[in-house]
Amino acid sequence: MRGVNDWVLLHPDAAAAIATIFLTIFAAVQILLEIARHRDRRHSAAIEAQGPAWLARRSMEASMREATRVAPFDWARNMSPEPLERLQQQMLETLRLASIAGGKYARAGRRAFTAFIAIADRINTVNTLPPAAMRRSLGGTAIVALDTDRANTLVGEAFEHLDSAVSGLSVIAPRQPDEGTLPKRAEVFLHANGRVTA
Repeated sequence: MRGVNDWVLLHPDAAAAIATIFLTIFAAVQILLEIARHRDRRHSAAIEAQGPAWLARRSMEASMREATRVAPFDWARNMSPEPLERLQQQMLETLRLASIAGGKYARAGRRAFTAFIAIADRINTVNTLPPAAMRRSLGGTAIVALDTDRANTLVGEAFEHLDSAVSGLSVIAPRQPDEGTLPKRAEVFLHANGRVTA
């Protein structure tokens, strides 16, 4: 040990250089470990995001199918508040995890969440319109057509946003071949005129 101490005293610049080299190697190893941990966190987040994204996607696909069978006021009422709140929680968790995963997952999560907000806005607006039966019971037939047209438009827009959200969520939780095809907007059930024209 005394020999090492003597050498360090005789060669202080060389000893400082060797210490610097060892510290640099130590720092490089720590940086590489942190990069690996960060990559692992992103990979784990991408995997974890699949669960809530899959649930949200399947719920939205079910809503798309229901929109082809149920009148707009009924469809909007069926979507809120509990189903919409559950979907909101799934979308928030998907967005959080997709943001950690980064890259295409973050972009898809953001696109799906933006579409979800637009869906919720349309559903909430339809739910503020009085159903035609209520208007008729109050004697207000002139406004019924306006409310019905507005509901038809809003449900059509919500359907388009559902399609966009499903597309984004499919990046995170891909659709499987056995899941079948999704309806198109032209198949959405509407009041008065039956179906939307393409």
